[in-house]
Amino acid sequence: LLTTFPQEPHSLGLLMVECLLAMEGGRCLSLGTQTPLPDIAKAVQSQQVDIVALSFSLSMNPNQVSEGLQELRQQLPSTVEIWAGGRNTGLRRRALPGVTVLGALDQIPGQVRDWRQVHRA
Repeated sequence: LLTTFPQEPHSLGLLMVECLLAMEGGRCLSLGTQTPLPDIAKAVQSQQVDIVALSFSLSMNPNQVSEGLQELRQQLPSTVEIWAGGRNTGLRRRALPGVTVLGALDQIPGQVRDWRQVHRA
């Protein structure tokens, strides 16, 4: 599932990630931009989502990024992974338990391979 938080209007990062995931054989469900956290949680449940991929530009407040990721993590089952990427400094301030921060697009193929290895069983 791909989306951004309500305060994040930029979609280019989402589109690039969706392309890379599709090239790796991933089934993508894009909610577009500015999705409220409860709606993300509902979509995860109704669509049986394994991974939520979020994009964060520099335009979003870094505190809202880290607080939003913590709140979303609490709303999702522990089996659902959160992958966050983009240039927002809120992603790099401190480690967020249960959130994988991807620093560059070229990390996506390896991240997908690692996820598949863990979830093959």
